[in-house]
Amino acid sequence: MAIVGERTFNAAHAPESMSHQEFVSGTVGRVEPLPINLQSIADFSGIPRETVRRKLELLIARGWVVRGQHGYVTATDEANHALEGLTRSTVRYLADLEAMLQHG
Repeated sequence: MAIVGERTFNAAHAPESMSHQEFVSGTVGRVEPLPINLQSIADFSGIPRETVRRKLELLIARGWVVRGQHGYVTATDEANHALEGLTRSTVRYLADLEAMLQHG
């Protein structure tokens, strides 16, 4: 999910005027996803292709991922909203880590 989400909600491809808060609580439609497919996920992660296929099918059934044109997969708004608390927690952790490194 992390790999698909990073390719879908990629900050580098968000509109310039989009704030971080809009980005994490917004909609997939405002961010141009980068293409990724089953084989790319397997290659990048080192996870066997068949395992990736099974996990993607579970995410599709849950409504967190959709398969589109050319077999590319994209995270959905449902995944974005379901994982919003975890995203907030991760951002807080990274901000605390940054502060510690700058003042440490």
